[in-house]
Amino acid sequence: MLKANGHSVPEPMRSRVEDQFPVLTGHAVTAVAQRGDEVALTMTQRDGSRGELTADHIISATGYRPDLRRLSFLGQDLAARLTTVDDSIAVDKSYQSSVPGLYFVGPLVAPSFGPVMRFVFGSKHAAYSVTRQLVRSKG
Repeated sequence: MLKANGHSVPEPMRSRVEDQFPVLTGHAVTAVAQRGDEVALTMTQRDGSRGELTADHIISATGYRPDLRRLSFLGQDLAARLTTVDDSIAVDKSYQSSVPGLYFVGPLVAPSFGPVMRFVFGSKHAAYSVTRQLVRSKG
């Protein structure tokens, strides 16, 4: 099984990733430069060695960490009622937060559901789970 950052890539995604483009983990982007129609990234690896990658397009997952405190639109009163895990919102098996009727999906709930929530692949499970719960609550 293909691994990225120590996590297994689900089999349906494997053919979309493996041998299609380089997956470079453990690198820190230290510089970016435009060279004609291309982009050049200078990277430093954990061991201190440096390298460069030049491409037409680059997707750089830079270690973004979702944080409840950044969701200012929730308001302080509501945010204070939410149970958290690692500054993210804790949810139950149907993605419901500690505030009844308030659901969260996506990267913000990765600490509760795992790294699959950071990718489109995890959206199907989340959509079915939330829909099922909403239908039950209306019945």
